[in-house]
Amino acid sequence: MSKLRHAHRVVRLRPGSHDPVMNPFQAGMRFRAELRRTAGIAAGFDVPAEVVTELGGGHPRVLATVNGYRFPAAIRAHRLTVGPWRRAAARITAGHAYDIDVELDLPRRHASRFRTGASASA
Repeated sequence: MSKLRHAHRVVRLRPGSHDPVMNPFQAGMRFRAELRRTAGIAAGFDVPAEVVTELGGGHPRVLATVNGYRFPAAIRAHRLTVGPWRRAAARITAGHAYDIDVELDLPRRHASRFRTGASASA
């Protein structure tokens, strides 16, 4: 079992400069962290404060990509939790370090919000 003993390395990703899975028009962040098991079946990555700040602070909702697997998540208390089904799908295990790409999960717009005129009241 490898232990990650050095500080997190954070890389700011410019729009269109990163993996094709991420939104090419939105900038993201990449960091390397160890997947740590916590109580029960939970496991997660410790997210550097710099990443949380860059994403707007608080508890940002993000799209995370780990080992080529992309999923929606929320960063809570500087922690990105990954459930057992997502760990299996991403083929990741606790105790190993991985590169994690995160970008803000922007709210989806409903087509009804953009209707105008008579069709909006129907």
